[in-house]
Amino acid sequence: RFGFNRLRREVFQENGGSDVLAGLGITGLKLPPRDFGFPSVVLAGYERLGDDSNIPVVRRTGTFHISDNLSHQRGKHFVKFGGEIRYYMENGYNDLFARGQLNFQPAFSGDSLGDLLLGYPVLSISAVNDNPQALRTTAYNFFIQDDWKIHSQLTLNLGFRYEFNSPPVDAYDRLVSFDINTLQLMPVGKNGLPRSGVDSDLNNWAPRFGLSWDPTGKGKFLVRTGYGIYYDSGTLIENETLYFNPPYFQLNLFFTRPPNFLTLSNPFPQGGGFAPLPSPVTLNRNFLTGYEQQWSFGLQRELPRDIVLDLSYVGSKGTHLVMKRNLNQPIPGAGNINSRRPIHGFSDILLVSSDAASVYHSFQARAEKRYAQKFSLLAAYTYSKSLDNSSSFLDSKGDDNTPQNSSNIAAERGLSNFDLRQRFSGSFTYDLPFGAERHWTLSESKWLAALLSDWQASGIVTFQSGRPFTPRLSVDNSNTGNVGGFFAHDRPNATGDPHLDNPMPERYFNTAAFAVPQRYTFGNAGRNILVGPGLSNFDFALLKNVRFAKTQNLQFRTEFFNFLNHPNLNLPESFIDNPATFGRVLSAGPARQIQFGLRYLF
Repeated sequence: RFGFNRLRREVFQENGGSDVLAGLGITGLKLPPRDFGFPSVVLAGYERLGDDSNIPVVRRTGTFHISDNLSHQRGKHFVKFGGEIRYYMENGYNDLFARGQLNFQPAFSGDSLGDLLLGYPVLSISAVNDNPQALRTTAYNFFIQDDWKIHSQLTLNLGFRYEFNSPPVDAYDRLVSFDINTLQLMPVGKNGLPRSGVDSDLNNWAPRFGLSWDPTGKGKFLVRTGYGIYYDSGTLIENETLYFNPPYFQLNLFFTRPPNFLTLSNPFPQGGGFAPLPSPVTLNRNFLTGYEQQWSFGLQRELPRDIVLDLSYVGSKGTHLVMKRNLNQPIPGAGNINSRRPIHGFSDILLVSSDAASVYHSFQARAEKRYAQKFSLLAAYTYSKSLDNSSSFLDSKGDDNTPQNSSNIAAERGLSNFDLRQRFSGSFTYDLPFGAERHWTLSESKWLAALLSDWQASGIVTFQSGRPFTPRLSVDNSNTGNVGGFFAHDRPNATGDPHLDNPMPERYFNTAAFAVPQRYTFGNAGRNILVGPGLSNFDFALLKNVRFAKTQNLQFRTEFFNFLNHPNLNLPESFIDNPATFGRVLSAGPARQIQFGLRYLF
């Protein structure tokens, strides 16, 4: 088999295409049209304004793949082996801070919003982006598997897989890495540094084992168990970070100072800015491919009325997962932050490593009624717990996924961002009993029979627990560089029980259970110690089939999403130093939506 896949992903700022800076009279930046839009405006104590400073993001990818498999039956053994080679290429760009960022503090009017109205930012940021991306990588995957039918009631599955995902390289070697040994920024492909910035991981062996046993020999009761190792294929987003190092990416800072104050019309004065100490991004030279061990044990029983019941224990353990931390974070303290950094001559250093780990345990139950008597039903329930010390590479609404204290990774162990303690989902399909070959034929009236015949109803109901999130501070209380973004926020001190018996959107948890820590200290609140609102949803669909002939059918569909119009709340606001919003739920998921559709089947 041979194939080619192409994907074009483009994320542009909301006001892209319009030279907003010129329209607002903001001078100092010369932007290409692709970066037009509003600057990012940061107001202490308020939500951000303007366009996101992390976009535009453009990715154009292409994947070539070739694979071949061979199957061989010999006695009780069914052996299958083969392999696949994938060549992946990615081209694009990501212009950070291209439109600039304006920061307002309560410095002049006593309120950051008042300072915005006066037009006096205390800090502005701009960046020079010269980071066209051209990543290339090749994956080699090979496997062999033997399905051994030892007995008519016992089948053993044995497999082995090898995977090598070559570390991505830039087609023009425009990657720059920070060498931890020499404490220098180094271009890749020179002085012994690989073109990818990391060494190849060549020992990705993955055994697989499975067993299926029919104790009674009647096919109505089955015992299944299995174990396997599964490797991560990588997302390349971690490798893209090497594009954001000097000389291809450079920040410029502008501070207001008397008598030359920054103004809203001139926040980037010529000759008034300076390049801060380099804040490089680097990959651990010994970066390893993440993998997950998965295991399960389950029982399946066929019950009367065409119902099949599954009960299972499912677990997993993740090793060498991706995480990021500040390699050059100083200890908390007063004074100049750069004088306390362990590596002098540099600001924050974002280290991307494979030091994260996870563990997951769950009980899973599933009941299915196969389609019979015009009715089918499927229901599933999971009770689980997932723990890790980093849930993803980028930050999320509820957690930074970066240690508050990068010297104490162990303190980050907590609930995963995606931990859902309980989840139930059920679906059904029911043919209404009207029409030909159904209980009620409605033959009294031809038109009434045509109108009411051949209707089908279906629905999906979902109930689940809420997702965890972390209480945070929006300011760098510890004076260690915790300002969010790629890095972390400081956390408050936990002083009581945050649980409320009757949480409401106006106060979803006990906000009095947290306090701002003493200046120049880290807070003791753990990661993901709060749990947000759950989900309750019912989707319903009603469709009618109009038959023209044996092979032709016109189907009219009416679909209701969130049929009961139940408000599914989003996570509460988590910044303790924003008292007006801390603990409040300010948004919710979609309200009821109704969709009509028409399908022609032939």
